[in-house]
Amino acid sequence: MTDDSESKARAALAELEAKAAFRLSSLIKNDGALMNQAREVADLSARELASLEAYRKASREKNAALDGVARESGDLAGKRKAAFARFRELCGSNDGNGEGSGRQP
Repeated sequence: MTDDSESKARAALAELEAKAAFRLSSLIKNDGALMNQAREVADLSARELASLEAYRKASREKNAALDGVARESGDLAGKRKAAFARFRELCGSNDGNGEGSGRQP
């Protein structure tokens, strides 16, 4: 390995260590908020699932309330996605432009 390669490797390692320390610090600092946000995501996910099941049932039964159930489902999905984005933000998982690198639950 050349001196230049070693220097680049050391710089990359130092950057990774700094990022890891920042993420750990963020997790410790936001511990309580993370737990609350995780509960909110779980609650919204359960409500969204119940709404989707109600939509499927209303669809099978040709129920007139189908539009309202669909709207509720969409609203819950939006709230769940926002709550998950906030959770990722508290984890320090965003890439700097407001979007995380992982999938939404």
